[in-house]
Amino acid sequence: MSPLSRERLVVGLAPDRLDAVRLGFWRRRRLAERSVPLAPSAAGPPWQAGIEALELLLDEPDWQARTLSVALSSHYVRYAVLPRGKQLALGEQDDLARVIFRKLFGELASAWEFRISPGDGDLALASAVPTALLAALRTACEGRAMLGSVQPGLMSIFNRVRPAIGGQDGTLALVEPGRITLATLGDGGWQAVSSRAWEPAALPGLLAEAEALADGPAGGRLWLCDLSGQAVAPEPPAWRVERLLSGPALHAWGLN
Repeated sequence: MSPLSRERLVVGLAPDRLDAVRLGFWRRRRLAERSVPLAPSAAGPPWQAGIEALELLLDEPDWQARTLSVALSSHYVRYAVLPRGKQLALGEQDDLARVIFRKLFGELASAWEFRISPGDGDLALASAVPTALLAALRTACEGRAMLGSVQPGLMSIFNRVRPAIGGQDGTLALVEPGRITLATLGDGGWQAVSSRAWEPAALPGLLAEAEALADGPAGGRLWLCDLSGQAVAPEPPAWRVERLLSGPALHAWGLN
């Protein structure tokens, strides 16, 4: 096995930036980092600028011929919590996800691919990603790298902060520039997930709105993962806020 084959690239892809880090095999030591600001493309899909930046990065000799893992911003992912269906085969679970996403999002869901998170709870987190985005990632890697995995950023960050959360009930807030994702955790698993296009300062208002819709007790434990660096936390004492990750650097995406 060559030294290069033991290294790994991890990338976080969002509308406004592409973050990348090259990890060594030994203790995942960071060998190089790169952050590329992105400008929205006037033509083409919303991820076009990010794909072009990734291709340019992978064209550089120091970033080639390695396994690539990608975390996707919630701007590119849709979520739903659904019954796990433990008696269903894997293909039947995907069919169930497809039916639920079609009910929630209509015909848009026909252009998405679906994944269901592993776990033992009665409810599962399902995610949907545009098929065209996944195809663009595969094309960008051709002759440059091996695409090892593509994950929703919410899932990779949850895996990163799970030791701090443990089995506690509460709300995980993932705040990105222009988008806030709220995941309610309880009974050892996912209970609800919402993701909306709002600026970081809107977090307290969205939490209050979610409380009103749930018709439950106000406040609780809030795990705040702030990739924008500008999130406004709700006022205590109703909320007990624990900041787990902050800043836009790739380490906050949880993949490494």
